[in-house]
Amino acid sequence: MTYLNLVSAHIVPGGVSVPSVSVSVRGATYNLPAPQYTVDGPVVVYPFAEADEEGHSIRIRLDVWRAGCDLGHRFQSLPLNFPDMASAVDAARQFGRDPGIGWGAPREELEAWAMTFVEQERAQQGGDR
Repeated sequence: MTYLNLVSAHIVPGGVSVPSVSVSVRGATYNLPAPQYTVDGPVVVYPFAEADEEGHSIRIRLDVWRAGCDLGHRFQSLPLNFPDMASAVDAARQFGRDPGIGWGAPREELEAWAMTFVEQERAQQGGDR
């Protein structure tokens, strides 16, 4: 059995970061600590959070993951959703190894990288992902 500890804080240069997720329910916005898994330093992956249709609860979806980085002054996510934590970790590591881009890149460059990543993944798998 696999055990994963998703935490809501991680060490960054100069201190501790506690990222949060904002979810709107019935006209109110709730800011909650975001569960996450540290990939490397300030780079994390995290499950998607959403309110249920009735607005009675907030759901942490383990079938939709994202990758991001705490830049100190802001949090930057890749513009991709992943079906599981392992896929998100893999993408975050590939992104980190790419010398042509960084987490502080403009959104347009992140989107272009994401499109290339998706195309390469599809080509490797021989079809849709």
